[in-house]
Amino acid sequence: MLKINTALTDKQAELTEAEAQLINARTNNQPQAVLDRYQAKIDQASADLKQIAQNYFAADNTSESVPKLKLVNEWLAKVLEFEESGARMDVVKKRLDDYQKESTTFTPLESEQRQLTRDMTVAEKEYLSLVQSLNQATTHRQDIAIDGSLSVLDPPGFPFSPKPAKRLLFVLIGAGAGFVIALLLAALRFWADKRINTLEQAEQRIGSPVTAVFPTVKKFAVNSKASRAAVSMFEQLGNAINIEIEHRRVSAQPPLITLFSMRSKQGKTWFAHGLARLYAESGEHVAYFYPRLTDNDKKFEQDNIAFFPYDLHPNFMNIREPEDLLAGEPALSINSFNKVILELPALVGSPIPLHLVNRSAVSLMVLAVHTLWGRRDKQLFGLYAKAAKHPVLIALNKVEGGDIDAPTVGDIQQGIVRTKRYAEPNEVIAGTSANEKVLDR
Repeated sequence: MLKINTALTDKQAELTEAEAQLINARTNNQPQAVLDRYQAKIDQASADLKQIAQNYFAADNTSESVPKLKLVNEWLAKVLEFEESGARMDVVKKRLDDYQKESTTFTPLESEQRQLTRDMTVAEKEYLSLVQSLNQATTHRQDIAIDGSLSVLDPPGFPFSPKPAKRLLFVLIGAGAGFVIALLLAALRFWADKRINTLEQAEQRIGSPVTAVFPTVKKFAVNSKASRAAVSMFEQLGNAINIEIEHRRVSAQPPLITLFSMRSKQGKTWFAHGLARLYAESGEHVAYFYPRLTDNDKKFEQDNIAFFPYDLHPNFMNIREPEDLLAGEPALSINSFNKVILELPALVGSPIPLHLVNRSAVSLMVLAVHTLWGRRDKQLFGLYAKAAKHPVLIALNKVEGGDIDAPTVGDIQQGIVRTKRYAEPNEVIAGTSANEKVLDR
């Protein structure tokens, strides 16, 4: 250890001197060959120093990198523990020898007892088996003694020809079972269906009478029964709205007509366009407020109808006047209009504007057939009716067979003449094609 330590100290001094020489050579701008020679000398000294350090570590540790002093101490502790254990084992062995001497004086009673128990168990099982065989033999002997030998009373009869197949019977049974199951499924579907499919279901589930029933109208035409029925229903709906406005005698001018629905895609816009056209044909100036669908929707006026798209602001539930819907736009004088039609978004996804609903003269709920009417829809309708504080008219849209009671062409001839100017091309509005009518759009 001392020899290795001395070599380690000398090699460190040699490495320090070589590094000092290299630094001086770099400072004095010596040639590259001189610098490489000094660098090689430093590398050689570093390698030798690493080897001496490894020898130093190997001299003080084992091949498993464990200090030899620790191994000596542990070895000494184990030797002392071994000697103590050996002394204790001598005492235990002596006691075991004494116990063995005492136990040899007794006979092996336990092994003999186990042998006797096994023999008794085998004999008991054999005895029980013999008793059971004896009982069976005794019973059989008594049966023979009482009844005598067995005789065949009725020999079996085997068929001489195969029986016909029952396939037709099984088919009929399967068809009947399938028909019954189909009826049960149809009944379950009818009972579990929460959609409104007929006028009677609508009045029963909503709890209010339906004011107008409209068929499905794809395009207005005089020769179409659906179109004539729709025109007649619009007249009836306009009469009901006018009666409600006159009955309430609303002091606020102009009267506000609010259209709403529980869900989207019910036909509110179609109804609003029809009512706006109905009032415009009578010479009234109508304002129509509707939710903005795209950024290209701008306010404009056409055929005595002013269109005002509005955005749904966070303060929508607190809006008090229709002109407040047009936030960020120039002030609008609502008194210049004779009627104001307000289309609300679907109530399932937007709040109820309490003040606007309370200010409304008439509210019209638009409901399409085959629409779900569940607990949530019923609660929303109740909340709206409570906020409105006036009767709510109900219009049922897209009713199948609703054009059966359509009036004839002669019955609505006057209405056709009155609406003749709407069949002509309208004024071209920015953002529409030359042949497109804004109201039809």
